[in-house]
Amino acid sequence: MQSNSNEDVFDAVLKRAFCDYTDEQLASYPDCETLAKKYPLPKKEKRAFDRAAKEVKYGKTLVRVYLSRAALIFLCIITLGTGLLIINPTGHENVRR
Repeated sequence: MQSNSNEDVFDAVLKRAFCDYTDEQLASYPDCETLAKKYPLPKKEKRAFDRAAKEVKYGKTLVRVYLSRAALIFLCIITLGTGLLIINPTGHENVRR
């Protein structure tokens, strides 16, 4: 029974030492901004990375995102045009033939 508790204490001390070591190692690494300035991505890889980040952000492909935006704009224009025709019903009489 005594040896089992000693092993538990040893495991806890070992885990704590490992955590302290990893914290020291992570503190010695430069931050992301410094690394980005020191090692910039080429334009092609940066565009691919930005595209993948946007796809993760929106949860769908960018083609679907842009198509839905275009459809929304198209519907707004159609609604605005219909509203103007309803407001000005005599507009067609002013047109010269």
